[in-house]
Amino acid sequence: MIRALALATLVSTLGACDGADPCDVPPTIRPNTSPLIVCQQTEVFEVPILIENKGCDDLVITGAAIRGDIHESFGTPELAGFSEGELIIPPEGEGFVRVSYAPTTVSEDHIWLTLKSNAANVSGGDLVIPICGPGATAGPNAVACVETTQCAEGLSCMRSNGNSILRECMPGEEAVDGQECFCQARQCMNTCRCPPGTDVDGCQDPPDAGG
Repeated sequence: MIRALALATLVSTLGACDGADPCDVPPTIRPNTSPLIVCQQTEVFEVPILIENKGCDDLVITGAAIRGDIHESFGTPELAGFSEGELIIPPEGEGFVRVSYAPTTVSEDHIWLTLKSNAANVSGGDLVIPICGPGATAGPNAVACVETTQCAEGLSCMRSNGNSILRECMPGEEAVDGQECFCQARQCMNTCRCPPGTDVDGCQDPPDAGG
């Protein structure tokens, strides 16, 4: 079962925009998930991110881009209903941004999704959503977990369970269905790395300047 864990859920309680009283709240963008932690359990993982407009004018999204260290693990973000160069979300409406994750390396992937819009509640109209995933299942040259082998920092002893689902195992355990224990990123991380120079709640700073 594919799971995506949300470390923070942003909730807005602004009043409705209809009725006799005028509403002067500008377009306000809210993701239902940020950061987004992918718990990789299949070869390709897809998740829709809900985007809400809590303002009283149309929210216009004019672009979506993936940035970060490993672009090839993540597919081009897809804006549901995107046409003629923009996605328009009416007041109190919602739309979806779909992101696919097909990891190509054993190490963790940390990227961020940037949505460009006319929203008034984010700097320059750019909403930044950190996304991270645990990497691919190890290949035939992966380091085996044995009594004398220690996994590198950030990796644990894991075993592939036939269909790319990863399970933790003990060093030196006998193979199950031909699958040895190997050093691999944990199936889920505690948090995603923060984009450099961006203030986003719920993520952690990189461990070093090159992280």
